[in-house]
Amino acid sequence: MKTKWKVLAIIAAIAVLMASIGSAVAYFSTSAKTSGEQPVSLGTEIEETVTDWTKHVTVSTDQDSFPVYVRVRAFTDSRFMLTYSWSGDDWKDEGDGFYYYSKVLYASESTTELDVKINNIPKDLKEGFDFNVIVIYECTRATDDDGQFITPNWEDAIDLNGGND
Repeated sequence: MKTKWKVLAIIAAIAVLMASIGSAVAYFSTSAKTSGEQPVSLGTEIEETVTDWTKHVTVSTDQDSFPVYVRVRAFTDSRFMLTYSWSGDDWKDEGDGFYYYSKVLYASESTTELDVKINNIPKDLKEGFDFNVIVIYECTRATDDDGQFITPNWEDAIDLNGGND
């Protein structure tokens, strides 16, 4: 009789374990690691030209870009000082090292030029003198005053009259 109860207890324990296998399998199938890469297009591009120790920077969006806000910052080593300048009121210095474009940048548009002047250039430059000025930019989707994403001008993208003018 004792053997019969032991067998029933073992069968019950096995049944409980088998019932929980399903959730364990589900965990392992949803927690799998993957590898590989997928290119992501931000829809923006930076253009830099250099004249007279000044980098002239503009950021542009492609034709499929959502409206974005843009900010730019330049870095170099401690031997040099960078100063920023622009014409008009399109760029703002918020004091955090970035310069913010004050307008929403829509598809196929470009920022006005932001100039980054490289100062403290040695007077007696020798061959092999090397340094870098790295300009980075960041974009984020533009939002309205209520925090909602600004959508492209859909009236231009969609014929609201259904082709009947």
